[in-house]
Amino acid sequence: MMKKFPSACATPERVDSGLGLIEIMATLCMVLAAGMVSYSAAVAGWRALDTARLEASGLAGAQDKMEELIALPGAYRVSGQDEWQRGASRFTRIWRVSPWDDHPGLQRLEVRTSWWDGDLVVLDLVAVAP
Repeated sequence: MMKKFPSACATPERVDSGLGLIEIMATLCMVLAAGMVSYSAAVAGWRALDTARLEASGLAGAQDKMEELIALPGAYRVSGQDEWQRGASRFTRIWRVSPWDDHPGLQRLEVRTSWWDGDLVVLDLVAVAP
């Protein structure tokens, strides 16, 4: 009888107990993609939070001045401007007091607050007071 020897071309049996290089690379790519999406979302969230804080500060400054002007008697209201800073942002507030056309005894009050947030942002409040 002849002995059979294994052929040099025969493929060894594959052991499927573990991760191959392809699986590891695919998993790494998915983890990196998820990390990039999470980072982008976090940056957008922080930017939105900063914008909301600036808008809240600008609106609060305009409201304060408008309430102050409305509380004053009409003879003591005068136009003017001022500036204030919160963090690295500088706010400018301009208020105008003018007679309201065709309505004697009433004044038009306008408060304009502006600041720089990548672009110029302007917020106007207008009221009429006796």
